[in-house]
Amino acid sequence: MGMMRGITIATIVALAPSFARADDKPVSDPHFEKGSELKAKGDIAGACVEFTLAEQGNPSAVGMVLSVAQCSEELGKFHTAVVHFTRLKQLATELGLPEYGRTAEEHLSKLDKKPATLALTFDDPPDAATKVTVDDEVYDLTKSTTLEVNPGKLHLVVSHPDRVSREETIEVQSGEVKAFHVRRLALPVTVSSTRRRTGIIVTWVGGAAVVTGVVLVAIAAHNYNAQFTNGNCYKKGSQANGWPAMGDACDPTKPGASNIASARTLVNAGGGVAIAGGVAVAVGGYLWLFAPKPVKEKLSIVPTLSSDQAGFLATGHF
Repeated sequence: MGMMRGITIATIVALAPSFARADDKPVSDPHFEKGSELKAKGDIAGACVEFTLAEQGNPSAVGMVLSVAQCSEELGKFHTAVVHFTRLKQLATELGLPEYGRTAEEHLSKLDKKPATLALTFDDPPDAATKVTVDDEVYDLTKSTTLEVNPGKLHLVVSHPDRVSREETIEVQSGEVKAFHVRRLALPVTVSSTRRRTGIIVTWVGGAAVVTGVVLVAIAAHNYNAQFTNGNCYKKGSQANGWPAMGDACDPTKPGASNIASARTLVNAGGGVAIAGGVAVAVGGYLWLFAPKPVKEKLSIVPTLSSDQAGFLATGHF
């Protein structure tokens, strides 16, 4: 009887592509076929990748689920195997496939206590927004903070919106229960550049100085020209009291000469301020444009996969 059961199960596994859908319509899956080829060559890890891709396209196909469960068990991923054999047992009941159900029960019995366990504690009690990802699998902490995981070296990511995620590498053995405490997740920190801030300030101050210098020069030019239009001074070639002026000259009885001197002083001052402002703009602009840009805590992208969602998780170190 035991031999007949083994022959029956082997036949079902060999014909697994025929169970690509729950409605039992035969369909060929390229990932399943490639996985079968890799498994025949002894590449269990490569086969498991292909079987997993096939299962994602046909999550209710018992042949796909069985293949992922078996290769996971062979690779020592006992938690993944338990999840898939449990799923296989459920599908076998729903679809009326008792041989699959018996296969699942036999493997689940052998896998008992083989998965590892990660017991998490937190500085801050996790809420519904807290996510824990272990080797691309997302766990629901609202159900339990004690997680069944695959044995081996694990990549743990704890994340929360608007917080800096925490990443850890943890090693746990088959059947081991390991405690791990998650410290409080920090708020994201903006790393600002002092050089950039200095550049911005110097650029704006220099720009204001340029504008101020130009205004002073314009006022000086106006005051200088005003001395000749109001009769305080005379330019060369003009008539001064009926006599040709031999050069620029001012009426000594009027304040033209002193006003011109003040205008020239103001021109020199304004020009100096404008030049200094231009230099400041050049220096500040260089500091501003070539300073490191402000950044938040470095992010990395981690793929996530669970029974009800798949996507990517942005994480960082702190």
